[in-house]
Amino acid sequence: MRPAARTMAKLRSEGWIVDKVEHWNAHSRRRVDLYNFIDLLAICPNRGVLAVQCCGRDFVWHRKKILAERRAYICLEAGIKIEIWGWRKLKAGWRSRVEEIVIDAEWTF
Repeated sequence: MRPAARTMAKLRSEGWIVDKVEHWNAHSRRRVDLYNFIDLLAICPNRGVLAVQCCGRDFVWHRKKILAERRAYICLEAGIKIEIWGWRKLKAGWRSRVEEIVIDAEWTF
């Protein structure tokens, strides 16, 4: 199961309405994220809107990608929460790691 599918299942179990917003571009043979950083978009009445970037363990690359994207900054200013969800397999099963992206001095665009 891909990280996006694991993340969708976890978010749905927590009451979020979630859908995939990335798509496959057959011409370039790669996945294309919404606004270049969103894999999943989730909505919950009492928690708002959440944009999720899914990955394995490579948080550093994904964080840099988001911090370089002006549209990510605009999403945060608009009140959309951004998180990176990473997954790894342990002996006890799959474990998620979640990191929230916030507006701070790291923005590089």
